Amino acid sequence: MARTTRLYQQGLKIRKEIVGPGTVRRIKRSQNIAPVMDKLANEICYGTLWARTDKLDLRSRRWLTIATLICLGKWRQLKTHMKGALRADVTKHELGEAITHMAIYLGVPQCFDALQMARDAVQELEDEANPKAKKRGTRRRRRRKVQGPAQP
Repeated sequence: MARTTRLYQQGLKIRKEIVGPGTVRRIKRSQNIAPVMDKLANEICYGTLWARTDKLDLRSRRWLTIATLICLGKWRQLKTHMKGALRADVTKHELGEAITHMAIYLGVPQCFDALQMARDAVQELEDEANPKAKKRGTRRRRRRKVQGPAQP
């Protein structure tokens, strides 16, 4: 295994706090394809930028990241960061209000997609907390898909 630096370790710690240890483990699986990506993320993104809490606190960085990912339409990353924010210090109502605010400046369709990611993030966290609810929620989603769109 490659030697890690202090910056890498610092970034890894912050990254686990921001996106969760499960996400970090899943991302590490792609190291055989792009081994430098993990190092870049840990050392530069999290170990350097996110670690600068004397310049901007983590809550503000979470909001900036979420807003940027909404603007870019990076839905997988968005959901990952939304789940991390919800685990930390952001409420689902704050997420909804931020997305609503962005709709005027960014566009309603983009923000409806972001709301879907917020709903998915909240649901996945609730499912993790209550595995029995997950099974019920999955059945409801399947039923809706089978029924098709609502008729006018």
